[in-house]
Amino acid sequence: GNVLIEDSRDTLIFNFEKQLVVGIDLDEMIVVNTGDVILVCPKKSVGKIKKLVENLKGTSHEHLA
Repeated sequence: GNVLIEDSRDTLIFNFEKQLVVGIDLDEMIVVNTGDVILVCPKKSVGKIKKLVENLKGTSHEHLA
């Protein structure tokens, strides 16, 4: 996608939108931009994403799970 990063290390950015995603001084981060959600977290927290998605069930955000 449309991404611009500066002075960043070991960072992964996925951008599925036309909007520009800009990152400066990111260190070991994950950034995901979809049509419905923007996720920003340290790479060490990636294991928590599954639990967060599971917790969406039964909420007004369940359609995102």
